Amino acid sequence: MKWTLIVVVFGAMPVQTDLVFNTLDDCLKAEEQMRAEYTRAYDHCAATKNRPEFGHSTTRQFMRTRMGLENRGTCIPHKAEAQAQ
Repeated sequence: MKWTLIVVVFGAMPVQTDLVFNTLDDCLKAEEQMRAEYTRAYDHCAATKNRPEFGHSTTRQFMRTRMGLENRGTCIPHKAEAQAQ
């Protein structure tokens, strides 16, 4: 069975990535890598380091939501396209 990664943006809106994996384990690893990349971007974001200068809220929760750190992925079975005969 193949699996596809779905990202749930802001906890409510599912977005299909069109990434298809041969195993559930590979799909879950990709989701973990996605979250790690969000964290890396958050930690290096100039707006994170200079919040008042950028006019953003000073709350960590606001910045986590803004940067997508609250987005979660999930793996669902991939439905193969019906092939034309």
